[in-house]
Amino acid sequence: MVKYKELTKEHIKEIAEIYVDAFNCEPWNDEWTTDSASKRISQMINCEGFDGLVAYEDEKLIGMILGNHEYYYDAMLFQIKEFCVDVKVKCTGIGTKLIDEFTNRLKSKGIDRIVLLTVKADVTEGFYKKQGFESFENMVMMGKEISK
Repeated sequence: MVKYKELTKEHIKEIAEIYVDAFNCEPWNDEWTTDSASKRISQMINCEGFDGLVAYEDEKLIGMILGNHEYYYDAMLFQIKEFCVDVKVKCTGIGTKLIDEFTNRLKSKGIDRIVLLTVKADVTEGFYKKQGFESFENMVMMGKEISK
């Protein structure tokens, strides 16, 4: 049975371990270390409007979702900054359960809309579309390297 807990600083080490495993494989192929992941997670926890949830099964951390709420002119938005599940339980429905639980909690806190950025890949986009997310046709994510 899956149990949920509010995400706190005490979870950083556990989260960093599944984060590294999740994002260093397909489709992201990042190069996270436990140290760099811990720093990123710690930074996000300290942001204004932070909220997060961790999922446990048999006392083992199996997933996490976190981000922060932001005021917008017509709504209170929640931007999911990070979301992942342990690669050992991927494709078992844990991700869907975690998003559903977190969405219900956000709804009860007055959040009107959830937004996120993710890599453009069938596995990621397909997952989020199944959860009711839609692509914004009039939006694009852009970037520019300035340090190379």
